[in-house]
Amino acid sequence: MKEYKLEHDFQNNYYEVLYNASKIASNAKKYIMNNYKSITDWSELSVTVIDGRDGNTVEFYNFDTCSAAGGFIGYEPLKNTLNKWRKEKHNPIVSLTDCCLDKFDDDFSLTINGIEFYWIDDEAVIEIANYIERHIKH
Repeated sequence: MKEYKLEHDFQNNYYEVLYNASKIASNAKKYIMNNYKSITDWSELSVTVIDGRDGNTVEFYNFDTCSAAGGFIGYEPLKNTLNKWRKEKHNPIVSLTDCCLDKFDDDFSLTINGIEFYWIDDEAVIEIANYIERHIKH
């Protein structure tokens, strides 16, 4: 991996990083298109998706009582507060369908739990591609 000059040439380095991140996201979109139908269980995917049409943001999260607030042995009030907060966020992905990649401008859209999201952000794309990659390897 390239090492960047962090003490000078800031603008050029910054734009090069953005360019490379864009290429990675573009490849992740293609990866999703080729592989998303092979995933049958999306319940472990936690991702925040921003709809590019209106900025509507939806957080998908699966509250799992088995792993909730792990590591807080003996401090029940904190554990209970965290578990309550996590349970309130419970919004698991049941289905991820209808992925669409616009080859003209590289915009990516999909449907999660029946909700259509257009032109989603690259961070969500990377999270989804990573989830698919991990599940295909296992």
